[in-house]
Amino acid sequence: MRVLLLKYVLLVGLGIAADVPGNWTAVQRDIIIQLDLENTSLEIKTDSTLGSGDIVDIFLYTSQRRDGDYNVPRVAINFTSTPRYYFHNCGSFWTDFPTNLPAEVDKIWRITVDKTAGIRVKIHCNGVEVLNVLLSDSTCRGYRGYWKKYWSRNFKKIYFRSSDTASDYYRSGQPGN
Repeated sequence: MRVLLLKYVLLVGLGIAADVPGNWTAVQRDIIIQLDLENTSLEIKTDSTLGSGDIVDIFLYTSQRRDGDYNVPRVAINFTSTPRYYFHNCGSFWTDFPTNLPAEVDKIWRITVDKTAGIRVKIHCNGVEVLNVLLSDSTCRGYRGYWKKYWSRNFKKIYFRSSDTASDYYRSGQPGN
C-alpha cells in the first residue's frame, strides 16, 4: 500500500495524470484532456464546502482546439454560501442553482450536454439533478444567436482552468445523454 501511495504522490507531483480507484483520474489544470462529451458525461469529485469560494472551472473544446482559443463554452460552479453556476458564451453573470444541493461535503458532479432536442445542459450532484437548462436566446440573454455558434460544437476535449480550485478527480460518466 505504501508503495502505491508513494507512486501516486510522485506522479501527481510531477504533473502526470494518475488513476485512482474507481477509474478516477487526479485533475491536472491547464492541460487538454481527451473526453468525448458527445457520447458521455463528465463526472467530477469535489470536497469543497459552501462558502469557501472554491470554483469548478472547465472549458469545452472540439478536437480542433488551438492554443490561446478561450472563446469557447465554459461550465463553472462557485461554492459561495449560495452555490451558483455560470455558462460562458451563454450569459455574463453567475446564477443561483434553482434547487438545494445535497448536504454532503464530498460531491460527485455529473455534467451532461444533451443535444437530442436543442442544446440542454444538465448537472447532477450526488445523483440528484440540480440543473436542467435548455439553452436558447432567452436563457442566454445578451447572446442572441451568438451562443449557438459555440454550444452546438462537438465537444471532444476538456480543460480544467488554473482558476479551478474545487475539482479533485474526474472521469467519463454515463454513456449517452
